[in-house]
Amino acid sequence: MNTPNLGQLLHGFFEDHLISQRGLRPASVASYRDAMTLLLSFVAEETGKKLSLLSLEDLTCEQVLSCPASR
Repeated sequence: MNTPNLGQLLHGFFEDHLISQRGLRPASVASYRDAMTLLLSFVAEETGKKLSLLSLEDLTCEQVLSCPASR
């Protein structure tokens, strides 16, 4: 069994959890999307990796807490 990559995990979170399970409205899903975009862009810059090459391991507690958007 293959471990899902970060993109697959995020897609599942948005499609399955936010939309299907929680039934959030499109504006709420867009807010989650925008926040995730800010976080991933920050982590990509901090790690020196392309956004498309980030992995789940790149999202450490320290990275999340040091993101200016989390303050």
